[in-house]
Amino acid sequence: MPRLFLQPRSPFWFTDFTTSDGLRVRKSTKETNKKKAEQVAIAFEDAEKELSSGVPPDATHTVKMIRRSVERVSGRKVELVTVEGHFKTWLARKEKGTKKATMDRYRPVSRIFLSSLGRKAQGPLSSVTPSDIQAYADLRLAQKVSPQTVRIDIKILTDAFKRALVAGEIEKNPALLVDVPDSASEEKKPFTVAEVGSLLEKARGGEWETLILLAFYTGCRLGDASRMKWENVNLEERLLSWVPEKTNRKRKAAHVVPIPEALVEHLTKLNERQKPAKSAFLSPVLSGMQVSGCKGLSLAFGVLMREAGVDTATVISKAGRKFSGKSFHSLRHTAATELYKQGVSAEDRMGILGHTTPDIHSGYTHQGEKDIRKALAKLPDPRKPARQSR
Repeated sequence: MPRLFLQPRSPFWFTDFTTSDGLRVRKSTKETNKKKAEQVAIAFEDAEKELSSGVPPDATHTVKMIRRSVERVSGRKVELVTVEGHFKTWLARKEKGTKKATMDRYRPVSRIFLSSLGRKAQGPLSSVTPSDIQAYADLRLAQKVSPQTVRIDIKILTDAFKRALVAGEIEKNPALLVDVPDSASEEKKPFTVAEVGSLLEKARGGEWETLILLAFYTGCRLGDASRMKWENVNLEERLLSWVPEKTNRKRKAAHVVPIPEALVEHLTKLNERQKPAKSAFLSPVLSGMQVSGCKGLSLAFGVLMREAGVDTATVISKAGRKFSGKSFHSLRHTAATELYKQGVSAEDRMGILGHTTPDIHSGYTHQGEKDIRKALAKLPDPRKPARQSR
């Protein structure tokens, strides 16, 4: 017979029972009548007993059994959420107001996580434990996915279960109790100015030249650089303004950076050549490509690096995973490093790169508008060494 008890400031009867993974949990029956509460508690215990055997062949049987028991004693219709059902609903809600690139990141995480659960994905959402999330993280690392990617995956799962927690469908967020792998060993390395010059020489006259200059002089990320529009460029006031993809969606804060002379020169010539509409992309072809993937911008930039004779600085992590120590993101590190070398203050460097905390910025420094313009003016022109060598 299950134990029933009352809790302060709650009219409902509570019960405690052992879950399928051996944890002792306390749960409200949502019933004020003790006899009805007892039936609900029995249903909870019976469901966990079935799950403890490794999830029955038909996991939906467990969900149906709990639903029938609760409906029988309460007289009201109950919809118990399955893991798969919750993630389907969560993704549908996320699609409203979320960028396509972000959804392209969410969907694979959801799909792989549900696959890692096996038949348990058809079971109740409340049956997911921290062990399941940890098993997913371990699986991803075994697939040679970078620790940084796994960290992002866990953040996505945390958000999915957070919604369930707010809705009262679960009592604890299982993703919060997972050991997230350290990604410090996969920090990107900056390019030398000569390497940036070689990249620009190889990309001269093409869209990659624009993206490289944008990243070198403003620190913008690959996705932001590829989707920069002419409406973001003010050549008269020499300002570049855009909303970074990594910006909090609720805040939608625009990042404004003065454009240094070398970049003004390039954008002016590009504008004269394209004669574009305000809504047009600076790089029409590259703007249509995804950042990641087998045909994405990241891999395409890797090809450009090899053609330019720039070493990708391949590193093997402790987990045995190979990754490139240098990539397009290294241009962002290069900007921070070169500004540091020129004696630009940490505050001004943060203003240029859009960092909000010194802790974040410290990972990029490898050794008012007027001040930032002066700071950017100190950056070298990476085009000169490569052109003089011809």
